[in-house]
Amino acid sequence: MMKIAIAGTNGLAQFIAYYLSQITSHSFIFLSTATNPGLKERDWQVLVVPYDNQSSLSYILRGVDVVISTISGEAQLALVDAAATAQVRHFIPSGFSGPQQCAPQMVAASTNEWQSLISRLEHHQLESSMRYTIFTCGIFYEQFCPGGLNAMQISTITSQNAGIGEEGAFLVDLRAGKAMIPVTPGSQQEAVICMTSARDTARYLVAAMQTYKDMTIWPNEFKFCTERMTVSELLNTCSRVRGAPIPPTFVTPQHLQKTINQAQSASNGRLRSNMSQLLACAEGAFDFSPTDINLPATVLAIARTEEPAEHFEEWLGSVWTSPPSADTSATASASLGVPSHETSRSSSAKSGTKSR
Repeated sequence: MMKIAIAGTNGLAQFIAYYLSQITSHSFIFLSTATNPGLKERDWQVLVVPYDNQSSLSYILRGVDVVISTISGEAQLALVDAAATAQVRHFIPSGFSGPQQCAPQMVAASTNEWQSLISRLEHHQLESSMRYTIFTCGIFYEQFCPGGLNAMQISTITSQNAGIGEEGAFLVDLRAGKAMIPVTPGSQQEAVICMTSARDTARYLVAAMQTYKDMTIWPNEFKFCTERMTVSELLNTCSRVRGAPIPPTFVTPQHLQKTINQAQSASNGRLRSNMSQLLACAEGAFDFSPTDINLPATVLAIARTEEPAEHFEEWLGSVWTSPPSADTSATASASLGVPSHETSRSSSAKSGTKSR
């Protein structure tokens, strides 16, 4: 049995905790900067941690085998250093959106953060033997739900930039019935994106831990996705769910780069971030081919034993409780939420890694 620390209490973190409680015997705790009564009601332990105090953070992590991070920024960098000091064996960082080699191009404002994170992880892997594995799942489905990523409080490298976590910020705005689609003049190939729901991402991560308990053989990156589609297929899917065609505005990479430069000059962080993510999409940052998927089939099979994979169109139709439109106030359905504690096997024993 391993002891696991989950950094963050957002929707993804709670999905991970739920599946840890359902399909493993591992004990786990949450690390948070604030108390969380909702998690306490589930009998899940939350430790309030000071990310700006390395000695205290390292002390809390003593005895932990694996750290799973769903946070970003300086707090995650501090967590990496503290985990290495505490001799944590494996670190799973936040940074789920795109292939490791493409991530620096995702959004200009996140380049230094991502490079610092990878550099820090590589350093500790060599110097302290703390290994790391990135779980690359593509775009979260939740990017297209009511309220966007912010509704699930999902933190990724890119969503920390102004506006990217908002509803309708990327490719298609279902409520407004608008879409901005990147195209490359003269190219016969459309932009393609890989996508996975937060729920499936959590299931696959936990199933990997359950299947391959010797994490020393894990690669530095696992790639997987539930859906891979062109931006036109995405647009058509969203139109079907909306019940009406969504007219697209087509933009070239040159236009996007020009807009990014103008936004930078005008200190318009929201526009810069949104256009940068579209440019990253055009450049293939959120795509990887089926031959690149290296999460073992046995892991996928175990993860899907009780629940099938969530396919995008069915998922999208379930989270919009009415056909989205600009003059309705559609809200997320219960299927967006983490399963309630009544359905989990969590107990005080399951939440039980104690701080020392």
